[in-house]
Amino acid sequence: MKRSTVLRGTGPEVGPALAVAASMLTDVYYMLRDGVEFRDLSDQYFAKQDKARLTTRLLQRLRDLGVEVEVKKAA
Repeated sequence: MKRSTVLRGTGPEVGPALAVAASMLTDVYYMLRDGVEFRDLSDQYFAKQDKARLTTRLLQRLRDLGVEVEVKKAA
């Protein structure tokens, strides 16, 4: 992909590139407004937020695949 293609706003890569740019600008705005530094939440952020909901969702995915699973809490 040529740089000029993205700058002109044409081609299939423009949509995702603009979405990423908008997200980055939003992050920078809130960091400047609130006077805070960037803090990476990690890829496991949402998994840690609600383990019960994650467990239910993953069990449903297994059932949809035709797998029967018995679950018990780890010691």
